[in-house]
Amino acid sequence: MPGKRVSMRKTREVLRLYFELKLRQRQIARSANVSQSTVHEYVERFRAAGLKWPLPAEMPESDLEEKLFPADPGVARPGAKTPPDFAYIHQELEGHKHTTLQLLWEEYRAAHEDGYGYSAAAYSSSWTGPRYVRFPLSASIWPSGHKPR
Repeated sequence: MPGKRVSMRKTREVLRLYFELKLRQRQIARSANVSQSTVHEYVERFRAAGLKWPLPAEMPESDLEEKLFPADPGVARPGAKTPPDFAYIHQELEGHKHTTLQLLWEEYRAAHEDGYGYSAAAYSSSWTGPRYVRFPLSASIWPSGHKPR
């Protein structure tokens, strides 16, 4: 999962250190306080965008950001997983006594081979809502005479 992007000012600085000062990626990562993989990704994006160094001084940060990180909402990211229908999952778990998350996950996975694994289903409250999150219950937390359903 991608992390939060750094500011465009820092991105420009990373590119300057790489192209102008010819520093190695590890040195740039330490200097700019970013990971080495971030430096590598930004250099690759710069090259893929067909940009040349030095950048024009009048080029605004918004233009650079648009070229490095193009936003096309109509195109799905490569490797993006198909999200499940959370409303349907909730409805099935509430409405059918013997429906399990395992059964719903198997249906989902049969329809979406690129979908989430079972561990994401079993331990994520976004799948099932906070009511169904699994956690160990000890008898001592229940008041006397009360049992979980």
